[in-house]
Amino acid sequence: GQRVAIKHVYVKPDGEGENIEPLIANPHPGIVNYRAHQRIKGESWIVMEYLQGQLLGKYEQEHGEISHLPEFRAQYQSIRAHLEKHGV
Repeated sequence: GQRVAIKHVYVKPDGEGENIEPLIANPHPGIVNYRAHQRIKGESWIVMEYLQGQLLGKYEQEHGEISHLPEFRAQYQSIRAHLEKHGV
């Protein structure tokens, strides 16, 4: 089998942010691949591909923020357009 990561996620009370089906059906190279999602006892969980390596937050603690770097901004804009295109 494949290694996966399971994450508990916060969903707004109105349910906004819960629809990840478009991300399962329409992957983007800059977004970890989602496999499934489930609500258990009112809480949302997602199953995604496992990526080995350091968490972005930890990397930024050690090396400084990356949001100002041009390559990060370009990747972020591509991801944002992809999410909007698919209604996420």
